[in-house]
Amino acid sequence: MATSASLSQTLKAQKSESPKAPRTLSHMNDGLPVLTRKILDDINSDMAQELKYFIEKVNGDNLGWEPDMEDVARVLRSAAAVLISIGHADTVQDIWCKPIATRGYKDEFDFLGKQGHWYDMCRTSCVGCASTGNWEELMSHSLLRKTLVHMDDNLPESETLAVMSAWHQPYHGQAHEALWDHMHTHCEPNAFTRYAHHIVIVQSNGTGKSRMIDELAKKHFVIPINTRSTMSAEHGRHGLAHPPPDGAVLTWLTAQSESRENTHQRCCAFIQALFEHILYIIDNDLAAQSAQGIPNLSSAFRDKMQEGMQYGNYGGYHVRFFQDVISRATDNLKTNHYEYSSPSSNALVIAHRTTSQSHGESSEDWLFPPEIPCHKLMERLSSIATSRGAGSRTRHAVDAHYPLLTLAFDEAHTLTNIEVSNQDIRVKPVETRKWSVFSEIRSVLRSLKRQPVFAVFMATTGDVGKLATSRMQDPSSRILQGALSQIPSFSDLGLDQLARKISLEDGFDLSEVTSNEYMSHLGRPL
Repeated sequence: MATSASLSQTLKAQKSESPKAPRTLSHMNDGLPVLTRKILDDINSDMAQELKYFIEKVNGDNLGWEPDMEDVARVLRSAAAVLISIGHADTVQDIWCKPIATRGYKDEFDFLGKQGHWYDMCRTSCVGCASTGNWEELMSHSLLRKTLVHMDDNLPESETLAVMSAWHQPYHGQAHEALWDHMHTHCEPNAFTRYAHHIVIVQSNGTGKSRMIDELAKKHFVIPINTRSTMSAEHGRHGLAHPPPDGAVLTWLTAQSESRENTHQRCCAFIQALFEHILYIIDNDLAAQSAQGIPNLSSAFRDKMQEGMQYGNYGGYHVRFFQDVISRATDNLKTNHYEYSSPSSNALVIAHRTTSQSHGESSEDWLFPPEIPCHKLMERLSSIATSRGAGSRTRHAVDAHYPLLTLAFDEAHTLTNIEVSNQDIRVKPVETRKWSVFSEIRSVLRSLKRQPVFAVFMATTGDVGKLATSRMQDPSSRILQGALSQIPSFSDLGLDQLARKISLEDGFDLSEVTSNEYMSHLGRPL
């Protein structure tokens, strides 16, 4: 535990800092503070000493009291001092995408004043932590997470330009169409022979997995989620990789993962928040485009998510999108307890591939909390697919867009770290079971099997079995016993799509096809 003297010295030093001096907050291991139980106990003890006035106000008789911006800024500075004192710290500029240093903010108060959405989220977190005496949520808040790619500062500009240029080149091949056909064929909400609506794509770097998903998103509604570790060096000496990672998503999903129950709760809360926020986005940010059918809506959402995207960093809209999702997920985690749920073949099912009303179903018919906003979202997308602006109002218009929503997890191997639980709440008597964040997300998808939602998990890992498990190694007993099966993985990314076609009838010159110019066009483009 830090001594009061060391904390006082740190706070005094912070007050004397110039506006441009770095202020310290913790980030370790992919942006998440290393909060062991011992460190968390020290943090809670020190914060209780440093913030007596704030804690008393939160827990006192002052009903309706809300901390102002100065109060929140003071809590952040105290959190910074505590984290310095325990020896785990780095700068706010790094953690907050360098806003203070590069955008002219004077200090935490100035930053919160000009970024209202950050202030609201942080105020809620501060009050919640003060009321419970546990400051883990604040220390693990998305505000404190590094989202920048950790790459060599000397990365040649030509390499980043080459990557960005390749991303914006016209797409070659029909891999995205083949992927859609594969998903469309296996999206069957009324069929219960498959475990869940998800597939795995495992291929080497630079083979076009991410670009294929991006091309798919031009016509079909796709939520791209890149869970690549921000500390990873797996993409080469410089960490050369694109699109950028959604570091805050990875850290939120993998936080507090000491038990399977905790991880399942977080996965449920996050997936539910995605559905809730997409509904909000469609009705507010994309209201005009939603009147023009699914392709126009999907393309508009894709464009917004890529606004301002550069090598290593997303633009403001994309960053705010996942900030809002994480904020909703945090609230969901506080207000819901998620039970493991398995869909039943005789349960109420969304009006399958039809434009008629859904047989009087209400949100109360869906007992699994994430399925309530999911069902509402599917109804909304179904109505958009058959809207007047979509050009077709028949049942086939909905059918053509199944799955109505795709969750695309890029670099998903970061979610596959295997843990072992000795308390599986679904098995009696209690027995040991292996699990991971990936397996728990898959379990959530299993509970959503009645809905036309699909997930794609892409990875570059050499350990294919962690994602595309064989039947005999699958954690699901129903798959192991043969009662259910997984949808086959997808690998048809194409070959030689940039190469000039050779006609056997017209003949060809051997020297031509062995030339550097011709061979450089072989293989798979980004």
